[in-house]
Amino acid sequence: AARLGNPSSIYFGLVVGITSITTPFVSRLWNSVIRSTSLNAVLLMNASICLACSLMYVLANYFGGDVLLLISRVVLGLGSVQSASLKYLGCAVSTKRVKFAHFLTTAARSYAFALGAFLAFLLSVLASYAGWNQHTVPGWFTAFLWLTYIPLHKMFFVEPDVQAAIVGPESRIRLHEEMKPDRSREPFQGLVPCFAAIFAIAVVKGSFEIMTIEMTQNLWQFQVMMSSLYLGVIMLIVALTTLMAYRLERRLGERRIFVGGLIAATLLIPFYYILIALPGFDQMVTNMSMAIYMVVSILALSALNLGLTMA
Repeated sequence: AARLGNPSSIYFGLVVGITSITTPFVSRLWNSVIRSTSLNAVLLMNASICLACSLMYVLANYFGGDVLLLISRVVLGLGSVQSASLKYLGCAVSTKRVKFAHFLTTAARSYAFALGAFLAFLLSVLASYAGWNQHTVPGWFTAFLWLTYIPLHKMFFVEPDVQAAIVGPESRIRLHEEMKPDRSREPFQGLVPCFAAIFAIAVVKGSFEIMTIEMTQNLWQFQVMMSSLYLGVIMLIVALTTLMAYRLERRLGERRIFVGGLIAATLLIPFYYILIALPGFDQMVTNMSMAIYMVVSILALSALNLGLTMA
């Protein structure tokens, strides 16, 4: 953002968070598109939109500046089909395995976040060594990945059988249309806590990303790439703890994990502000302050991941 002429923290926060803000407004529309077309078609649409946004990110360095960058993030949010993965799990994974699949999905997102930070760091080093533009290399690299993904998706993606998961994908039994069971709607009062939890967790995670980068730059004088690397290490450990929590869920049950995760995160999140407000925190031994912040972050985000998985 600073490179494009808008160094304000408000703009930086808007660029980071606008994607998550716009996604819920089109979720019902994408669900309708999935029902009228197919998961295969919707995922290809999503990949094409992500490819276009990557190219817009590159072009923002040459013309359009911060306006084009913000537009690309808005379009990315409008083209995000997060419900597609849940739809696929519901169709392709048996009820016996669906819970573990959700744990894997949540952990995979954290792994992807960490991998993205590491790749950005490596690309920055490579660009510096080769004399490339460090600000456009991530966009070109992401566009290349989407160009590679699209033909692979066309060749290997198998549309799941909507009826298969009712019995189990490993079973040879298939239900005819007239045998399809009636699907009753969940009571709204039971869904409200889940919706509220998903919304709150998304807000907290977005705020954490922005606050961490700001803190590492202002308190510890990290460069942007080092800040991303620090954030990536945190998310890598969070992904590991999410997978390890699966066995804990089998012992305690969904309700206890859901409530416990949200309560733990609620108690831990204020520690961020307590740490910052402590007199002389910015003058603490650098390694000690970074370690304290990392431990609190890992515990809080792990608790949020548990709540999100159960929701």
